[in-house]
Amino acid sequence: NLIAIQHPNNMVSVYGHMSSLAPLKVGTAVAVGQTIGYEGSTGNSTGSHLHLSLYKEFFTYLREKDNQLYFNYFEGTVNPADYL
Repeated sequence: NLIAIQHPNNMVSVYGHMSSLAPLKVGTAVAVGQTIGYEGSTGNSTGSHLHLSLYKEFFTYLREKDNQLYFNYFEGTVNPADYL
């Protein structure tokens, strides 16, 4: 369970491993402080947490092998601490 948010500077923040997501639709504008989801331990996780990744170049693709949607998990990431 993840949510990707495109920011005005065209960077994308991705929040992952959530237990559940807020009822948002693709393209919905969100505000600072708005709930987008809830901490969890989904996927290959060993405990409850919120995974934050920040991307300068973010893209998704459909993997033909299993028809699943993926994104560039490692490629194009930047250190979020540089932007906090």
